[in-house]
Amino acid sequence: MKAVSRYAAAYNRAAVFGLFGNFQYQVIVSYLQNMEMPLPPWVSTATSLLHVVWAILFVVVFQWGNMGAGAANALTWTLQWLIGSAFLVSQASELHATPRQLLLVQKEAFRQWPSYMEVALPATVQVCSELWFWEICALVMGYLGPTPLAAHVAAMNLVTVLAMPTMSLGMAAATVVGTALGAQLTKKARDASWLCVSICVGVWSGLALLLPRNIIPRLLASDLEVQSLVQKLLMIYILAGYADSAPNVMGSTLGAWEGKPRPSSSTWFPSMR
Repeated sequence: MKAVSRYAAAYNRAAVFGLFGNFQYQVIVSYLQNMEMPLPPWVSTATSLLHVVWAILFVVVFQWGNMGAGAANALTWTLQWLIGSAFLVSQASELHATPRQLLLVQKEAFRQWPSYMEVALPATVQVCSELWFWEICALVMGYLGPTPLAAHVAAMNLVTVLAMPTMSLGMAAATVVGTALGAQLTKKARDASWLCVSICVGVWSGLALLLPRNIIPRLLASDLEVQSLVQKLLMIYILAGYADSAPNVMGSTLGAWEGKPRPSSSTWFPSMR
């Protein structure tokens, strides 16, 4: 356990310098999505490819170990922030704002805080309680021994990878459905809603079909004991992952319908209301 703590501390000491850039980048992405001007996909593609370069450089070449992994993340997050900021400046005229307004804090940002906090605080509690739950599970697993911890980390890595597309689907669903409703294209909005939900179901159903073949545990771990535990954990996480991801997509879809006339229950999601 002490060794794990040392490795985690080495990573955190380096990664902490990139957290501000990561937060700023997420704000930029959210702002551009709300302005119906998504960040070009080449930004995430380029920074992801460069991240591999930074990881090899810091971890393998410089032999910094876990600290190198943290440094690679910090550099990637900072690059994403800088590129996102540059894109904001380049689109300032289309956003009807000056670069100073887009990049710096304005006095208007300190207005209407009570109404903002009415939304922000419940959302913060919801997100933190969900994410911290998994962190607490990881801490508890550490006390059970190295084999349960290894199995838990391996299973959670796969679940996290699968959760990313469904979370992206939720954001895409809200944007596509909201845009279609704004253009009075109700049928297109309904079709897009069904498509996003179907993809979410398909991702987890595909994992469920592969699980009995023991293919995934063998890919995630070489130790037989760890593989056995991964197999059991994934059987649980498939159900939990679907129950966690599906509401993200469905909630975002329904959120886009708020304030809009919905189709009749026979053509919508009767089980979601």
